[in-house]
Amino acid sequence: MSGVRNDKYIKAFGKNLRKVRLSKGLTCEQLEEITGIDTKQISRLERGERGPTCTVFFLNY
Repeated sequence: MSGVRNDKYIKAFGKNLRKVRLSKGLTCEQLEEITGIDTKQISRLERGERGPTCTVFFLNY
């Protein structure tokens, strides 16, 4: 299923990302420092405009 988007899951991922970030008391800028993911990309992920890549899933491993 290469290239298939499922907006429902992308939006759910973004919502959860924002929830976790805020629960840790982090700004997008602080999350960028920790992960190396640009703040613009973080915002797009949180709004469900972009789906996460495999790199995003494995950042903490």
